[in-house]
Amino acid sequence: MKFASFTQNYLQTREIKQSELDDVVQFARGAAIVARDELSVLRFAFTEELSRGELDNLDAAIDSLEAIIDFHPWWIWRGDGDSMFADHRAKLSRYYSEVFRRIEDLAASLRT
Repeated sequence: MKFASFTQNYLQTREIKQSELDDVVQFARGAAIVARDELSVLRFAFTEELSRGELDNLDAAIDSLEAIIDFHPWWIWRGDGDSMFADHRAKLSRYYSEVFRRIEDLAASLRT
């Protein structure tokens, strides 16, 4: 999931030009597709070995990645503070944060 971590850090970079925002969002969506496929394979392969709570965390991570994949705004904006425009990078970054939190919970429960 190293590429997903890179993607979240890239989304949070403030030096991205307005003209490059669409590329960044599409990159984030592509990384989410790969991560979703990886987690789906893990879920399928280890369903019997994982507890119900671990499966719930995995399912929640997959759902957050699906939300990133299904994100199709007409225009990509970099809203800031009290701007009337949405900050689409922040929205995607929030979903990635949820994915990382769920994976960390899963990893912690597997270590015990």
